[in-house]
Amino acid sequence: MPDNRPDLRAPVNGRSHLTRPQHFDGVAADGLVTVTVSETGELLGVHIYPGEYRRDEPPGLANMGDMVVEALQAAKARAAGFADSHPSTPDRD
Repeated sequence: MPDNRPDLRAPVNGRSHLTRPQHFDGVAADGLVTVTVSETGELLGVHIYPGEYRRDEPPGLANMGDMVVEALQAAKARAAGFADSHPSTPDRD
């Protein structure tokens, strides 16, 4: 009896099917702040490592905004780099 199941490894529309990440992380302040963005750069989450932060010692609460911005810029750069190397539109013949 022939096997009529589709081959899920076969190319889709002439292109191989690649799994694309749905999110990218950016890290700042030696891992104290992590920001997650989508493929399009949409902010999905912010994680601040729990611990004691002193206002007068970097990285501290006074610098928290800068750390979040730095992590966000890093995450967006990773997402943009991935998008540039993996176009979502099929190549035209």
